[in-house]
Amino acid sequence: MLDTLLKEHVANLAKANKAVEDSAQSCMQETENVDKLISDTKTFITEINTVAAKNASNANDAIVNLNDSLRKERESIEKLWADISTENSTFQTSISSSLSKFQEDLAVESKVMDKLALRTT
Repeated sequence: MLDTLLKEHVANLAKANKAVEDSAQSCMQETENVDKLISDTKTFITEINTVAAKNASNANDAIVNLNDSLRKERESIEKLWADISTENSTFQTSISSSLSKFQEDLAVESKVMDKLALRTT
C-alpha cells in the first residue's frame, strides 16, 4: 500500500511538474512574443520618426522654394509695374504734346481762315 501511495504521489508530482514545465514554456513563449512585439514597435516608431523628419524637411524645402518663387514673382510684377508707369507717363506726355501741337496748328489754321474770310468779303 505504501508502495502504491508512493507511486501515486510520484505520479501526481510528475503531473504537477509537467504542468509547471508547460506553464513555464508557455510563459517563455509569450515573453518572446511580447519582446518581439516591443522590438517591432520600436522599429515602427523609429521608421515613423524618420519618415516624419523627411516629410518635415521636404515640406520646409517646398515652403522655402515657394517663398523664393513668390518673391521673384513679386519683384517681376513690381518691375513690370514700374515699366508700365514709365511708359504710361511717356505716352501721356506724348499725347499732351500732340494735343498742344494740334491746338497750335488749329489756331494757326483758324487765323488763316479768318484772314481769307476777310479778304473775300
